[in-house]
Amino acid sequence: MNTSNKTQKIILVFLACCLNIAPPAFGKPAPSMENLMELSFDELSEITVTSVSKKEENLFKAPSAIYVITQKDIRRSGHLSLAELMRLVPGMNVGQVNANTWAISSRGFQERFANKLLVLIDGRTVYSDVNGGVFWDELDVVLEDVLRIEVIRGPGGTLWGANAVNGVINIITKNSEDTQGGLVSGGSGSLENGFVTARYGGKLSDDFHYRAYGKYYDRDDFDNTPTSQTHDNWEAYRSGFRIDGQWTEKNKLTLQGDYYDGKSGERRNSSPASLTSPFTEVLNQDTLIDGSNVLARWERQISADSNFKLQVYYNREQQEISSTRFKFLMETYDVDFQHRFQFTSNQELVWGGGIRYILDSFKNSFVSQYTPTGRTNYRHSGFIQDEINLIEDRLKFIVGTKVNLNNYTGVEFQPSSRILYTPSSQHVFWGAVSRAVRMPTRSNDSVRANFLVIPTMSGTGNFISLLPNQDFESEDLLAFEMGYRFLPESKFFVDLALFYNLYDNLNSFEPETPFFETDPSPAHLVIPVKFGNGLEGETFGVEGAVKWTPVSWWEMNVGFNLLGMDLRPKSSSLDTTTANTENNTPSFQWHLRSYLDLPHNLELDTAVYHVGRIGNLRVPAYVRWDVRLGWKPKDNIELSIGVLNINDSSHPEFTEGQIALRSNSEAPRSVYGKLTWNFN
Repeated sequence: MNTSNKTQKIILVFLACCLNIAPPAFGKPAPSMENLMELSFDELSEITVTSVSKKEENLFKAPSAIYVITQKDIRRSGHLSLAELMRLVPGMNVGQVNANTWAISSRGFQERFANKLLVLIDGRTVYSDVNGGVFWDELDVVLEDVLRIEVIRGPGGTLWGANAVNGVINIITKNSEDTQGGLVSGGSGSLENGFVTARYGGKLSDDFHYRAYGKYYDRDDFDNTPTSQTHDNWEAYRSGFRIDGQWTEKNKLTLQGDYYDGKSGERRNSSPASLTSPFTEVLNQDTLIDGSNVLARWERQISADSNFKLQVYYNREQQEISSTRFKFLMETYDVDFQHRFQFTSNQELVWGGGIRYILDSFKNSFVSQYTPTGRTNYRHSGFIQDEINLIEDRLKFIVGTKVNLNNYTGVEFQPSSRILYTPSSQHVFWGAVSRAVRMPTRSNDSVRANFLVIPTMSGTGNFISLLPNQDFESEDLLAFEMGYRFLPESKFFVDLALFYNLYDNLNSFEPETPFFETDPSPAHLVIPVKFGNGLEGETFGVEGAVKWTPVSWWEMNVGFNLLGMDLRPKSSSLDTTTANTENNTPSFQWHLRSYLDLPHNLELDTAVYHVGRIGNLRVPAYVRWDVRLGWKPKDNIELSIGVLNINDSSHPEFTEGQIALRSNSEAPRSVYGKLTWNFN
């Protein structure tokens, strides 16, 4: 062994010990490179993504702030849910409110319903049209069947449409041909009462393959002591199927569907009960959830440089709150088409359009009242994007726009232009200017929410009520971005992005003139606050990711972001909540992750997350340390133990304020064990 190699290995041993990990035997063979789960670094640099341009392109040369969560990341992170996996992405804000609720956003505006973030599963939108954002307790898949998760930080409205303002999360599952045979996975722990997944894949014919699965999950309350009950348990069952086939050389078909049923507990800390005593009450209640979806996609390769895709899906979502009996049902019918072709020798065009109808139905309660209780909403859209190679393999310009027609605001335009400069195989520079909009939701347009009762001397009460605004406009973003990627050698990778965002017509809460009403009785005063578009401002920041693989048996990932927000009421606004919106997101975050392959097929994975304070919510800065130990006694069997938040018995990550719709609790330390068995 020469001196330089000996010195290098001494340094690596020292670094491993600093991370509280042990070095493996030197010279251990590199992991298998048969699939994305065990990619070498060279192969990782060749990952293709589809979320930036709606076509396959190299991740390293994608002109956007995109990050990919790979199968390896999913398996070795120790996280058991899609929401928790978002912690791996630099620039994503992830805060757990309680055992079943998260506040997840990108580039600010963190809240439980982050309505400027669009989430898709295999091309199906899971954004809620009731109040915007995502019900993360409804969002679940078999993690072993996820091919990759592509996360765009920044606007994606030109291709993905409304609500892709600050980011797009695109969850892509594997082709059923790649999930043949059986899989059983399950476990339990201090917080997890139990979780189990069973999946089997087979052949329908030589050209068609299928898989079917069932999954059950049961999570306990975060804190169930007599003095601090949260009633935030989470239980759900899910099943589904996928069929993939190619009936001719140029035609591919995918058919898939899911069904889920479950409940999420909540504790209402201050719910209006009536206009007479007791005016409020503390309730332990359940939100009953169920839903289903089915999706069909046809892809045809017309020629070497031309193809089209036609996708149709139906989605049904239903929720009911057990105590108040408030209930809603949303049914979505969506058709989407896109066509890519070579327009000239140096121009490639992608164009397409879509039709979406959303049918809703509400059963009102004392607290939430929608008028009308049922309606059909629509969103029709068309887009075109032109990719121009100005200098072959060096300089590329992409320009396009999306036109959206909807029943809330009429016509919306979301144009963008991007430039990509590749001076060498090791350096990539990109820049973008984009417009994106967050469309009104059914709540902005139609809900009256009685969220607080103020007792009077006479023994009756008055309402503070949130009122709808049928003239609510779309929230507007003009974004400026630039990025740089550096791949000096196969063991080191750097990805940086800077952004400056200008917002207009942001949601505000405008005080209105009080009025009396007699229904419900007794007669009472209503102190109204109305949805408005009274805020404007800027956000700015930097995000970075570094990946280092010094040797084949050790990989390290670093991520960080700095965020600044400056929001203010417009001259016509009387909103006084600007500081609340501005200070709901930490200004600084970083994380460090280490994947270490040990002898005897052992794996030791650690992650340290630092999240800055959230001033408005009085959530202090915290450090979270997760550890996972995995062992493969055979190639098809894996045992793992995870310890989450090992350094702290519990800590708060996000709250919903004093008038919370759901209980706020602290994320506790937890331990679990898991077994995964693949068989033919």
